[in-house]
Amino acid sequence: MFISAIKLIFIRVSWLRKKKFNHCYKEGIFMTSIKQRMIQFALMLGGLVSLGSIDVSNAQFLDSFRPRNTVTADVITRTPVGTRVELTGGSIKSNVRRAEYVFQDRTGRTRVRIEREVWRGREISTRNVIEIRGGRVENDVRGGRFIDVYYFKVIK
Repeated sequence: MFISAIKLIFIRVSWLRKKKFNHCYKEGIFMTSIKQRMIQFALMLGGLVSLGSIDVSNAQFLDSFRPRNTVTADVITRTPVGTRVELTGGSIKSNVRRAEYVFQDRTGRTRVRIEREVWRGREISTRNVIEIRGGRVENDVRGGRFIDVYYFKVIK
C-alpha cells in the first residue's frame, strides 16, 4: 500500500510537469516546491501507516517529575542548591512551622517544605512511609538547607 501511494505521487508529479506547469518547470522554481510537497506528503502518509502498527498494550507512564538522582537525608547538606532530588523510604516526623516538616530516613534527618497544594488533603502520620519524588534543594535565610517538595507519594 505504501509503495502504491508513492507511485501515485510520482505519477502525479510527472503529469504536472508535462501538462500544466511546463513553463514553470523550465525555470526550475515552482516545480521544485511541488516535488518537495509531494515528498513531504508521501513521508507523512508513510508515518501514518506506520503509526497504525504500533502496539500500545505495553505502554507505560513515565513520571515527568522523575529527577536524575536519588539521595539520602544526610547528603542534603552537601548537595548544591537547585539540584532536583528524590528521597525514598522515610517518614515525616514533626511539623516545624506552617509548611516546614522534618523528614527522617535511615541515614538522618532533613527539613522539607510541603505546601498545602502538594498535600492535596492527604492525612499522614509519623508511621507512614513516603517517597519524595519531586523536590529541589533550597537555601534558607537562616543558612540551613531544605527540600522544596513538589510531589510526594505515600508508600504505606
